[in-house]
Amino acid sequence: MTTITKNDKNTMMELMCAWLTGAGFSGFRFDTAFTLYFIRDKSAAYNGFELPWQIELHLLGDWWIGSFNEWSDKVERLGQGVEPDEPVKASELALLRWSDGASVKNVTLSDEVMIIIFDNKTELSLSLVCEDEYIFSVNEFNVREEATNWSVTCDGDNYYYRAKS
Repeated sequence: MTTITKNDKNTMMELMCAWLTGAGFSGFRFDTAFTLYFIRDKSAAYNGFELPWQIELHLLGDWWIGSFNEWSDKVERLGQGVEPDEPVKASELALLRWSDGASVKNVTLSDEVMIIIFDNKTELSLSLVCEDEYIFSVNEFNVREEATNWSVTCDGDNYYYRAKS
């Protein structure tokens, strides 16, 4: 068995779907960016290899919950501080964490947006158009990047995945 890293949007999306679908949202952390935690209650595999049970999703680019227009209105009403969307994001994530149906139903990807759809119909959208170096990454929970067998990273127009083969 070896671990490979490749740049392939379609395979990255397959791996993202396999890894996140069915995983429950278990919490989040905020420092300079948001990190979301997911855990599955049943096994999942990709290319015949079992995927890790716990996942960290690092959101480094622009993201929102619900439609973009509704989100903008909500931030305008409720936001505060230098980065007015951060307290609103934290509040929405806390609500999602404690709501029924906070398991991932589906993940969709277009040229500009990745949408994570939860069983309770909440949609978390992540812009794939970003000037920053990294937009998002998905990793095994609590495993250093150099030691991981599984990861996904979106870096501008590049979609890297690391997987067992």
